[in-house]
Amino acid sequence: MKIKTNKVSGGGICAALCTVLLYMSTILPAKVAFLFATSIVMGICILRYKSLAAFLTYFAASAISLFLAPKCAGYYIVLFGIYPIFKLYIERIGNIYAEYVVKFVIWNIHLTGLYIVLNALGQGELLNIATVWMWICGIVLMVIYDLVFGIVINAFYSTYSKYL
Repeated sequence: MKIKTNKVSGGGICAALCTVLLYMSTILPAKVAFLFATSIVMGICILRYKSLAAFLTYFAASAISLFLAPKCAGYYIVLFGIYPIFKLYIERIGNIYAEYVVKFVIWNIHLTGLYIVLNALGQGELLNIATVWMWICGIVLMVIYDLVFGIVINAFYSTYSKYL
């Protein structure tokens, strides 16, 4: 019972932290840094509480962010919140080339979803300007994001694994 309570309360704290970071991304100029920080929080949630709690945290933070930070909710829901969970399962493949093929496919699905969500939220005008170039840049940024995310999570895990 204590373990279940620990997961619920920890997931709630992670969801609250993600929501605060998303709200901060709407009022402060460092939007991308705060969105990346939400990914790190989700990565830590996965390390600490495993995948079910991470899914519940993702859904809770997504629902709350729709009300408190609607301008950044689409980015979180489609990309920054769910990608750490997908990354967990993708990296179980064990073959780095197959992992990157799957990551590219999922990333393109995410970009398509982001395009649809942002259009639905009335923020799609930015995406219509140079869609092809943005798509190409998005793929390059995916590789950079994936590498930096992995480095940060590995550094966190190697430093704090004894506390997890």
